[in-house]
Amino acid sequence: MQSEELSAFVYESNKIEGINRPPSLDEFEAHETVLLCDDENELYAALVDMADGITGGVGKLRDQLGRDVMVGSYIAPKGGPNIPDKLRSLLAKACTGMEPLNIHKMYETLHPFMDGNGRTGRALWLWQMVELHQYDGSLGFLHAYYYQTLEGNK
Repeated sequence: MQSEELSAFVYESNKIEGINRPPSLDEFEAHETVLLCDDENELYAALVDMADGITGGVGKLRDQLGRDVMVGSYIAPKGGPNIPDKLRSLLAKACTGMEPLNIHKMYETLHPFMDGNGRTGRALWLWQMVELHQYDGSLGFLHAYYYQTLEGNK
């Protein structure tokens, strides 16, 4: 993936979150790291680091009791030691070629981090699309219909 293409992806991903500025070097490098992953263990480590880094330390893994989140009217599964296991299981499915949209919906439903789930989830989606040779450079997934698509497929 070309740097300009990745930068455009990160920009659009941030825009969904209301972040209207060029991607920071840390954000760009976090996405590059995800794209270089070869297996679910590398993906797990890259996503944990990414969530923590892009949120200024707020995006902690919800691996402790009490680390619960609510997004709009959606209440994610309770935080606790089962969240890392569920995330690892989901990433293993992603590595076997399960449909990227389905993985993305499962990821957003799990909401494994206190913050940064949207951006890390879209990075995972991009990783899968690149791995499956399905990414065509289109940013349509990331634009006007992003939330509507997720809402309509729950």
